[in-house]
Amino acid sequence: MSNRKNRSFKARDKKRKTAANKEKIYNINRQHKRRQYKHTEKVQRAAKYVDIFTKEKLCNAEILVLAKGLKFIPSPNLRHAKKTLINDFNELARKMRCKYHFDNGSHQYNRHPFLSKSGYKPNWANNAIENYLFSTRIELEKIQIKSFKDNLPKN
Repeated sequence: MSNRKNRSFKARDKKRKTAANKEKIYNINRQHKRRQYKHTEKVQRAAKYVDIFTKEKLCNAEILVLAKGLKFIPSPNLRHAKKTLINDFNELARKMRCKYHFDNGSHQYNRHPFLSKSGYKPNWANNAIENYLFSTRIELEKIQIKSFKDNLPKN
C-alpha cells in the first residue's frame, strides 16, 4: 500500500511541475509576442517619416535609424579612440611643419586634383611651433577617455 501512495504522490508532483513549466513558457511566449507587436508598431510609425527613393527594401533596423533624423549622431567607437586622436595630432603637426617649411607667403598654388600625397615629414620647424606641439602632445596624452552608452542598437 505504501508503494501506491508514493507513486500517486510522485505522479501528482510531476503534474504540478509540468503545469508550472507550461505556465512559464506561456508567459515567456506572451512577452515575446508583445515585444514583437510593439517593435512592428514602432517600425510602422518610423516608416511614415522616412522617404525611400530606391527600389531596394530596407530592413526594420535601417528604417528605425533613418527615422532618428538628420541631426542624429551615432556615438563613436571607443576601442581605438586615443590612438586615433594621437594619429590625427601627428598629421596636424606634419602639416604645420610643412606649412612653415614650404610657405613663402603667396597663396597662388594650384594643386592638381589627382596628385598623390608625398608624405614628407620635416624634422624641425620653428621653436615656437615645436614648443606648442610638444605641450599639446603632453596634454593629449593626459586625457582620460570616458566610456558612454552606445546609442545604436546592435542590429
